[in-house]
Amino acid sequence: MSSSGDDETWATRVREICVRWNEAEGMIKVAEQVNGEIINPAIYELRYAGRRIVEALKCHEEGDIDKRNNLLHDADFDCCRAKHDAIDAITAKVANDMALATKKLGEDNVLQHFPNITKMYRTIKSVRSKIKISREDRENRDAIYETLGAGDIPELVELYEEFLGSEDLLKAAARKNMIGRNVAYVVTGLSLVIAAFSTWVGLF
Repeated sequence: MSSSGDDETWATRVREICVRWNEAEGMIKVAEQVNGEIINPAIYELRYAGRRIVEALKCHEEGDIDKRNNLLHDADFDCCRAKHDAIDAITAKVANDMALATKKLGEDNVLQHFPNITKMYRTIKSVRSKIKISREDRENRDAIYETLGAGDIPELVELYEEFLGSEDLLKAAARKNMIGRNVAYVVTGLSLVIAAFSTWVGLF
């Protein structure tokens, strides 16, 4: 049987894990909106967390305090990893779309119609730098991801949504430039043909 003091500790740990779970679930929803698909790695981590919470409840009822606490610790860790996976998915999607847009539409078009591309690039670079540091500094990994979730990621998602709002304009500009280049090629070709024909006529 658990003591009243232990019951208070148990209640505190459960509340803490509820916060962790909600943070992870919120970030997963953002990642799914950005990617347009389910983020399976993050979902699996929450599934593992849920299983451990259920097992911890059973241990609490049976008075197996040590096993219960270990399960709660693991569940907490699973929630953190779910949030990390969601952040990684957001970062990868935004970086990939930004690179594709620049490649397909041209740097000048993107910069002209979406000036915040430079800010988005800096934010991506900052996020990836912090993620890299977190993998080298395991003890502070959660704190680093906490910082990302609180500031960098919301800013990045806001920039990405602004970028998507400029997509039609960017594509229209790219088509216009392509038509302009094609016309220029045709004019240049005709000029060369006329020049060659004039030279040939001049020989007679």
